[in-house]
Amino acid sequence: MPKDNVNHPEHYTKHPSGIECIEVTRHMGFNLGNAIKYIWRADLKENTMEDLEKAKWYINDEIKKRKGNNLTSPNTEFTCKKCGNKYEGYVYTGYCGFCTFTKQQNKRNRKNEKS
Repeated sequence: MPKDNVNHPEHYTKHPSGIECIEVTRHMGFNLGNAIKYIWRADLKENTMEDLEKAKWYINDEIKKRKGNNLTSPNTEFTCKKCGNKYEGYVYTGYCGFCTFTKQQNKRNRKNEKS
């Protein structure tokens, strides 16, 4: 069977557990998922220290974001101030995704009307 360097590169599939890292990280946020990915594959690639430094960078970025924005753990449930719908996320923005999108659209429309 030919190598599939796009969907299943060798360093993705040769972990001793027999599963691909994405099976775990797809359930995580971006920074934590990337940190786990680099740790997971560190000993499976040539430059272990580089991968560990990358993992450290993503962990530090996540810590900085959480400290600076009072971020919560993933899947924290919030209530939208405008429509009352429940939504999940890391940070309380006050509005669900739909209301945020609508607010941005209205702002763009007003700007275009002035032009």
